[in-house]
Order: sequence, then C-alpha cells, then structure tokens
Amino acid sequence: SALEDSLDQNPPPVMELFVEEGFLGRSGYSYLQWALEVLAWEPSCLAQATSALGRLASLDPGGRYSNRPAGSLRDIFLPWLPQTSASPEDRLAAIDLLVEIEPKVGWKLLLGLLPVDHDTVMPVQRPRWRDWDGPARPLTTDEYENFIAAIQQKALDTARTQDNLWRELVERFTSFRPNFRQQIREALRGLSTQPLLSESVRSGLSDELRKIVARHRQFPSADWALQIKEIDELEEILKATEPANLASRFAWLFESSWPELPRPEIPDYEEQTRAIQVARDNAIVTTVESEGIEAVLRLARSVKLPQEVGRALARVFGGKENAVLPATLGSHEPVIRLFALAFVRQRFLSAGQSWGTEMLARAKEQQWTPDSVIDLCCGLPPGFETWKRVQELGAEMEASYWKRVNIWHLENPAERDGAIEHLLAAGRPGEAVPLTWLAKNEVISSELVAQVLEALALRSPNGEGEGRAPQWYEVKGLFEMLETKQDLDRGRLARLEWLYLDVLKNSNCPPKTLFEFISSDPAFFAVLVSWVFKPDDGTDFDDDLEEEQRSNRRLKTYQLLESWRLIPGLQEDGSIDEIALQSWVETARTHCAQLKRESMGDEMIGKVLAAASKGKDEIWPAEPVRSVLEKVRSRKLEAGFVVGVLNSRGMVARWLGGNEERELERTYRRYADALAFSSPRTASALRGLAESYAAYARSEEHRTALEELEF
Repeated sequence: SALEDSLDQNPPPVMELFVEEGFLGRSGYSYLQWALEVLAWEPSCLAQATSALGRLASLDPGGRYSNRPAGSLRDIFLPWLPQTSASPEDRLAAIDLLVEIEPKVGWKLLLGLLPVDHDTVMPVQRPRWRDWDGPARPLTTDEYENFIAAIQQKALDTARTQDNLWRELVERFTSFRPNFRQQIREALRGLSTQPLLSESVRSGLSDELRKIVARHRQFPSADWALQIKEIDELEEILKATEPANLASRFAWLFESSWPELPRPEIPDYEEQTRAIQVARDNAIVTTVESEGIEAVLRLARSVKLPQEVGRALARVFGGKENAVLPATLGSHEPVIRLFALAFVRQRFLSAGQSWGTEMLARAKEQQWTPDSVIDLCCGLPPGFETWKRVQELGAEMEASYWKRVNIWHLENPAERDGAIEHLLAAGRPGEAVPLTWLAKNEVISSELVAQVLEALALRSPNGEGEGRAPQWYEVKGLFEMLETKQDLDRGRLARLEWLYLDVLKNSNCPPKTLFEFISSDPAFFAVLVSWVFKPDDGTDFDDDLEEEQRSNRRLKTYQLLESWRLIPGLQEDGSIDEIALQSWVETARTHCAQLKRESMGDEMIGKVLAAASKGKDEIWPAEPVRSVLEKVRSRKLEAGFVVGVLNSRGMVARWLGGNEERELERTYRRYADALAFSSPRTASALRGLAESYAAYARSEEHRTALEELEF
C-alpha cells in the first residue's frame, strides 16, 4: 500500500503529517489514524491496520494531541470492549504480529490491555457506508477471561526474553490473575539468584516490589489487598532482589519526602514521620559502617533529596564534622553543598548555639577555606545572632554570605526586613521575593515592596546576581499588597505596572493604576497611541530608539491599550459621567491630531467605548456612549467600536451550528431598531454588528452541514 511504501522509506515522508503547526499545534495525521481505525473493523484488514498503526506509533514524535496511534491500538484491542469485528483468535494473532515487527510498541500494548480496577476507552472511528462493524453482539465472560489469560501469558513470555522488562511487568503485578501471579513470583525468585543480573534491573525490581508490599501492608483490609501469605512471599523476593550497592539499595528512602515503608502505616502523622526518620537513620548507619562516609556522598549524589541524607547523617554521626564538613562545605557541586548545609542545620538544631560558636572557632583554627566558612554560616539559622557572627568575619566575607545565603521566611519582622535589604544590596532581588511575598498577611512597608519590584525589574539580564527567577504568583501577590495598602505614590505604582505588564496581563491581575492614568489623562493616552502607530501621513516614527527597543515598546503598549476597558468618566456605581466622557474624548482627539495619529486614536477610543454597560432604558450601549458616537461622527471611531465588541467575545467553542451567533444577531438588531431615530449613527454601528454575526452564523451552519456529510 502507499502507506507501507512511505513507511519503508528513510525518513518516511508520511511522518510529515505529525508535524504540528500553528498556535493550537494542528497536524494532519488524525485523518490517517481514523482511516486505519475504520479498516481495523474488517477482520481481513486488521493485520495490516495493526501493523501500520504499530509502525506509526514507533515513529510518533509526540505532541499536544492526546489522540496517538498507540492509543488507537489499545482502543481497538481492549478486552472488555473490542472495537473490531475480528474474532478473539484473529485479534491475538494480530497482537503477535505487532510484537514481532515492533517489539516496543507490542510490549506497551500488552501492558495496556491488562485489566485494571477503573478503566476508560475512546470510541474509534466506525465505518459509515460499510457494514464491517456488523451487528452488536455481547461479549461473553468466557471470551473475556480467555482473552485476558492469553494477554497475560504473552506478557509473561515476553518479559522472560529481556530482564529489563520485568520492572514494568511487576509494576502491574496486581493486574494478573492468581495463577499468573504465582508464575511471576517463581520467575522472580529465579531471577534474583542470577549473579549477572545488573544493579539497575535489581534496583528497579526492588523499587516496584517495595511499593506493592508497602501498599498492601498499609491497607490489609481493603477489597483489593493481596493475601498476607502472598505479601510475605513478595517481601522475601524483595530482600533477595535488593542491589548489593548500598547507594542503590537505600536511594528510595531519599527520593520523596514521604516514602512508603513496607510495613503497616501508622495513622499518627508524627509517629509515621519518626518511623521514616528511623528508617533513613538506619540506612545511613549501615552505609557508614559498611562503606564509610564516601558511600554516603555517593548516595547524596544519586537521590532527589540530598538534604535528607545530610540530616540523617547529622542525627546519627553528628560528631563526624571533621570528616564531613571541610570537604563538602563550599563544594561546587550543588547537590553536595545542599547535603552539607542540611547537615549543618540539623547539627545546630540538635546542639544549639554553642555548636555554631564552636564550629566557627574550629574553622578558624583549622584554616578552612573562605567558601567553607561562608557555607557554614549559610547553614546556621538566619537571624541577628548569625548575622553578627558573619559581620565579625569582615566586610568581604559578609558580602559573600549575602551573595550566597537562601532565606525563605523569618518570623521576626525586623529580621525579615533586614534580610530583604541585605539581599537587595547584594544584587539578589529574586531571592528577596519569597521573604516579601510571604509577609503578605503581616506588616511590611510598601516602600520595601516597591524596592524589591524595582530592583527585580531593573537588574541586568546577563549580569552577576541574576539569581532566582520569581514565580508569577509571587509578583502578582506583591502588586496585590501594594493595591491593598494604597499608600504608595500612584505614579510610582503605575511605573511598576508598566515594568511588569507582561506578568500582570497573564496573571489575572490587571494594571489598574495604568488604566486609571489612561482614563484620566487624555494626553497620556495620545502618547501611548503614538508609541504604537505610525503617523497618519505614513511617515516613520520620529524617536531616537533602536529598532528592537521600538518594537518591544510598540508591542507592550499595544497590549496595554487592547486590555484597557476602563471608560473615562466611569463612576463607582457603574454609571458614566457624560460631561467627563465628552471632555476626555475631545481632548484625546485633539492631542492625537497634534501627534498626527487622529485615525488610530479614534479607533482605540471606539474600542474602549465597547466596554459600556446598558443604559437606563435597558438598551445597549449606555446613553453617554451613544452621545459620543453621535457627536463625534467618526467612521474610524465607529469601526473601532464594532471591533471592540467582536473582540470582547474572546475564544468560543464551535459545536452549536451558529445558534449563538443567531441569538447575538437578533439582540443587536433589536438594539438598532430601538435607537434608529434617537441615535442613528449608533444604530448603524449596531446593524453592522448584527450583519457580522449573521455572516458568522451562516459560516457555522455551512460548516456543520458539511461535517454531517463528512465520511
């Protein structure tokens, strides 16, 4: 076939269909995939369709769409709802073919067909003009059980061919019927005795077995829980399978903050926390006694939570500071530095202030490197006591400390504000953000919040001290703090909103102060328009900016004007002061004309007027806006008004066949008829809106009709 010929080429031309294009990542492979799903309904075509889907799945680069060839394969062969007319024997033969030609895809399919407690399926494309799907026939229990047994046997046989497949099989251990679980346990016993079994396979197997044992030990009375005897057997296999390398054997304890222990879970949170701590401590004791401190460092390098390794070592071997700290503090390896800082913090918590004093004296006596001494101080609890000790080390060391220390929260407001000021002075505003943001429910000056935002916005993108990038919700929180306090100069707040416009527009936190400035200062509005649009006579911009700077400013300003919906003259009760609105519009048009931007100024004014509410007569728009449209008599302003209404609808779903558009058409025609004599220009604009929605409705109705005929 043409598809098979294409797949035989290198590279296969058909894979161009999987390239995603555009904002939503459109690609053309779905139609090919649906065609193969249709072919799979016919028994004589099932093998070829399966082969083609398997080859596509093996080459699939992935993407935004969840509908992928591998998913179609599972949906077609799902034991409890097969979506093909082929017999169970033919389905199994097709799966055998797939396992042979595409082993990885076939293996994933076998695992995906194993039964689970809660499952879902997507309906595949059905033939519309052929009767390949045949009459519906209920699936019998015997057919289902026999098919499941065959799938489980195939999965077990496939795993026996490659040691690295056992982990995925064991991960689905409880999906197997009891007789197959017995076969798996016997196979694992044999596997665990193999001297050449790799450490990575042992580590993977022991991780999965431990999860099963832990889950079923924790919930022994659950309906899905395995029998105690079977859990005991699995635990024996777990012990025999554990890797000889201690770092690999104990890594699971330091991969998450709440590891599942292979024992009944203790309901009390504090007791369970202590049980995890004891397990970690025992692991460190075994590692140190068997292989020494270097083995602990190897463990720290291999896990997600090296700080927990440092804490555990400090708890059980706190007196080994000389063997641990000089070699790890100040390390250029971030993981080892994190380990060492956690060791210091834990030892301080256990031994108190005297320990910190003693260690600083020892560091001086033993001539530790400056980096090691600074890290020692970074590991001590932040606060005035620690900072006093740092200050005594000299100005250079103190500066290095503030360049390196990380502080997330301080209860004492004076210490918090002092830390923020020091971090700003050290050129680390990103690190000052969490301290500032977490003070949102406490007393903190708007001045300090503003300083953090200013320093963060104005830091050099490539310079020293770039540091931590704040999260958008943190920046949003800082602006909400300033908005709540209402004690920062409004001009300064508007400048901050301008600097953070990109963040604010994506975080549901509009630049309110900037909007207020535009709505109250028509001259400012005109300047913004001149930053975005060229003069009406077609000449170029008359500024001294570089092209890139001008382009960035144009984009930023355009986004600001497009998001501006605060109508000048709007009152607190939602009404519009007609005199204030008329005055603003007249002045803004005058300034725009002076800047040779009258045309685009009118269009932007029209867009903001589209945000009006209904009038006192329940007709839209409100009377002051109608008055502006009638008095100004500007086609550009009216066009902007129409565009503003159309754009305000945003993104809409297309499945109602134009019903929504027809309703909008009727609404705007009703408004136009009501204003035909009192506000004719407004009525004309409303009729234009109605015609636009009528055109959209016709387009949707046409598209829906075509879809109903589509094969």
